[in-house]
Amino acid sequence: MKYFIIIIVITSCFFKVKAQENVFKSIFRLSTSDTILTEREILQDNQFKIVPTKDNKNEIELVLKLLKNKNSLELGIDFQFIDNDYEFLNKLMNDIEINGLHIFHYDADSLPQKMFYSQLIHTIVFDDCKIKYIDCKASNTNHYFSLHLNNMNYSFENIILAFSETPSLSIDNTSINENYNLFGKLSQLKSLYISNVANLNFSLLFQELAKNNTLVSLTIENQLVDDLSDNIFKIKSLKKMYIGCSQFVNKADKAQKLNISCLYIINSDFDSIPNYFLSKSLRTLYLHNNKLKACPDITQLDSLIELSITTNQLKTFDKNIEKLKTLEYLTLTNNRIQELHESIWHLPKLNRLDLDSNNLSYLDRGIQSSKIDFINISHNKFSEFPIELIKNPHIKYVVIKGLKFNYENIRKMIVNSEKESFVLSSDYIIDDRIIQPKPRKKDELYDLKLNDDD
Repeated sequence: MKYFIIIIVITSCFFKVKAQENVFKSIFRLSTSDTILTEREILQDNQFKIVPTKDNKNEIELVLKLLKNKNSLELGIDFQFIDNDYEFLNKLMNDIEINGLHIFHYDADSLPQKMFYSQLIHTIVFDDCKIKYIDCKASNTNHYFSLHLNNMNYSFENIILAFSETPSLSIDNTSINENYNLFGKLSQLKSLYISNVANLNFSLLFQELAKNNTLVSLTIENQLVDDLSDNIFKIKSLKKMYIGCSQFVNKADKAQKLNISCLYIINSDFDSIPNYFLSKSLRTLYLHNNKLKACPDITQLDSLIELSITTNQLKTFDKNIEKLKTLEYLTLTNNRIQELHESIWHLPKLNRLDLDSNNLSYLDRGIQSSKIDFINISHNKFSEFPIELIKNPHIKYVVIKGLKFNYENIRKMIVNSEKESFVLSSDYIIDDRIIQPKPRKKDELYDLKLNDDD
């Protein structure tokens, strides 16, 4: 008996052949012991596995033909179940059009020649494979794949050489075996993700990446970093850094500064932000779930558009924020802030202010002159609704989740105000910086309903 698993991710799919329902019931399961999925359940799910209970290649071929030419179809093959049936594998690759390929537990020396033939493939994942050779000419490896290497301690060098023109490389739980010179051969690399790589020499890594100067985005997760190394300043193309769950042993400030526009430091041990991160070119600064007790020195960030310091230990906020003339979005959720300095209301371009989950009990009257459009004061210590929010002619959205007010009095204040539209909500959604729901017209405010359930 031959077994294999195929993982398929579909964003758009419609099965027209209702008569094939029995085929779906016999093939599509999450495991051999799971309840059989109906066609409707399959259509509603965006990720599932094919686990045959018998040798049913014909049925699988039929299902894959129904999926042919569908958008965003990703095929995953777990070779520990495929029993080295390469002829069937080649047929799969020729019969369906896919844009993502996931290869698990492949132990053979080389892959089938046409494995990467499709021009549609944009993502390739190798997970726990032992490949020793990839035929570059036959496999169309000059195509610009996004390459992911997980648990790959056997064939790192071979795969990198075969996919040297990849624009995006992800390395997770994989030893690079001191082959740092390989990174200098990635002539088109724009995005690099590194996580759980033991004994990584960042100095040598950055030295090689600087040779091509094509890297735009660098992500470092779950790493112990002794020092970022001066070599990182040589990567002039670098614009975005993401640091997550990492420890920085040496945090001594450097005279130089990274010329980056986006910085994300998340779930790390920073109690202060080294100055070499705080470049004047920063447009987005996101600091989440660290150990900050004070705001970093942001006074020189005169290009900053979005600042987010969330889930830290701030009690106050830098009064010099008024120097950030370009700031549009400010998020200070899940801190310990008790009051805001008046200077925050003088920011000429500030549009959105999120203060959820702090210790605020009042807002300075200066807010009446602010030009913000949206403010979230949920889960604070307000005993009364701040009337200043209604007196401000620019504010259209106020979120008050977890706060108990006399809603009827608020309605009267709103209706008697000069506002043409206003939303008072217990919750909100921000989708690509668009805040929902839409403002109500003034004549609809009489019917304003608040969901005051927390």
